[in-house]
Amino acid sequence: FIEMAKLLVDNKADIRAVDCFGNNALAIAVRHNNAGMVGYLIGLKFDPNGLMIEKEGETLLMYAAGKGMYDIVKLLIESGADVDKKTGYGFSALVYAAVCGVERVEDLIVEKSSEVNGEQGTYALGIAVLSENNSMIEKLIKKGADPDRVYRTVQSESFYEADPVNGLVEKIINNGVVAGRDYTPLMIACVTGNLRAVKKLLECGAGIDRVEEGCHTPLMAALNFENFDIARFLIERGANVNAKNLRGETPLALAAYLKNYEIAKLLIERGARVDEPAGRGPNAAMIALNSGDEKLFKLFADRGADASKLLGSVKGRFNSPMQNAIDSENTPLLKMILRSGADPNERFEFGQTPLSLAARGGNYEAAKVLIDGGAKVDNAISSYGGETALNIAAQSGSDEIVKLLMERGHPFDKAKLERLAGEPNGRRSALADSLGLEPRRYYSTKPWNIKGFPTKIRKIINDDYGYKNKIERGEIVRETLPVAISENIDITGPVQMTALQYFASMLDINAVNNEIIKLLLENNADLYAGGKEKSPLVSIVERGNREIFDYLTEKAYEIRISENEIYSMILNQMARGAGDCESLKILRDIAQRKKYALAGGDEIWKTVVCSH
Repeated sequence: FIEMAKLLVDNKADIRAVDCFGNNALAIAVRHNNAGMVGYLIGLKFDPNGLMIEKEGETLLMYAAGKGMYDIVKLLIESGADVDKKTGYGFSALVYAAVCGVERVEDLIVEKSSEVNGEQGTYALGIAVLSENNSMIEKLIKKGADPDRVYRTVQSESFYEADPVNGLVEKIINNGVVAGRDYTPLMIACVTGNLRAVKKLLECGAGIDRVEEGCHTPLMAALNFENFDIARFLIERGANVNAKNLRGETPLALAAYLKNYEIAKLLIERGARVDEPAGRGPNAAMIALNSGDEKLFKLFADRGADASKLLGSVKGRFNSPMQNAIDSENTPLLKMILRSGADPNERFEFGQTPLSLAARGGNYEAAKVLIDGGAKVDNAISSYGGETALNIAAQSGSDEIVKLLMERGHPFDKAKLERLAGEPNGRRSALADSLGLEPRRYYSTKPWNIKGFPTKIRKIINDDYGYKNKIERGEIVRETLPVAISENIDITGPVQMTALQYFASMLDINAVNNEIIKLLLENNADLYAGGKEKSPLVSIVERGNREIFDYLTEKAYEIRISENEIYSMILNQMARGAGDCESLKILRDIAQRKKYALAGGDEIWKTVVCSH
């Protein structure tokens, strides 16, 4: 198409014309890798430092370098293109060349760039690492790029394509590898799992333990991202196996966290100290002990880790090795901990004991090991009101542990076990049958189920209205029930409410409650009786229960509510927001029936009631 272009130019075509995207002829020729056309257009005085439109400040040379267009790169440079010109984000053609993988382009750009030993060289190294472009890594370092210089990423979401390392920022920070957005090329290689780049960087002189203040070393970064092949290589190359980060963690501690036996073994063989202090946190040996991994901790113990000393440092705390062994049902580890001198009767927070933890979780094997190891079967637990592991086992339905504790000498309190072996949640415990005990009998605290409430009405409420099988929060044993000489429909239970109070205070669900309220009233339930709660009448009014209020009116019940009480109830309704419309109307009806001053066209009713 060069001849056609010449013909158009000879006929005075506008060489400054651009397409609908703003690209001139030279930019279009570069995009289509048309070296012949690029050469012709440069001869027409097109600017070799011209810009592509897609990215801010991206030159024709940057674009061609990133795409590996050697002929065009050569033409542009020979025509005066500035190799060191930068985008708005601070990147030159050197950075773009690092991703192309075309050695001739890399050689040309590296040769012509004057900033290989500066920031651009560091950027290019980071990009080459991500691109696994080992030849570019070697070229850059030979030309003077510093493999230990910190790569400072561009903090802009719009430039992730041109700066691939930025894509690691969130991942790296979330994993605690570094404190900021600054990375050496070796750190980038360790995080991304590029073993070839790690080897090449070390061959070219990168510091194996180079690290920013307070951050991980490359070895620790590799472990943190579970790139174990890189970790092994770094250890074998002599990385510092006792380095620490700000939290005091060592490579051995990280290996213990990850339960990686082989890496931990290699670290120890290379001189990692198993009992190295770790600041405020647990050291590697404690992490291994607390992991529940018996094989891993044995590795530490064989190298001198003192289990009894470790156990003493966490005595009395939850999440101790003892508790973790019990919770994870790791019986071999529990035995090892006990052999190491752990106290089988130690106290955790809230007064818990190892045996009570085993009883709570139904861990029979742990309970047996603990008792064999000297755990006292009848130690009281302070947070459980002095109850013992036997009580907890019975409550948890752990029948085997109950039998074990009794066989090992726990006092047999038949009356107490009868209560504990009950079914407060509707579950028939096998313990009662296996021990020949009578299950605990529970009775509802609801007023109509209290001993002394009229039997006939109780049956109607429970059977006809469906309350027999409803789940109840409160339950009591027979011995605590009040003694009733004769039937009393207004009897109150432990919750200090009559049956009428209870149903009047509830929202009417499927009209059932209102039918029960009428049943109770027909059987002479007192509209004002009850304990500390509101009287049934007040609840009916506040709930806006128009059906029951009309029933009371029809039956000519005396409404005992004073004018001051009405006024207070109005204010209470309004304090809760807009108030309940029907409740306010009922209050007005009462005021009119009682001929209170509030009833006489007072503005309060116009404002409050009419607005609803």
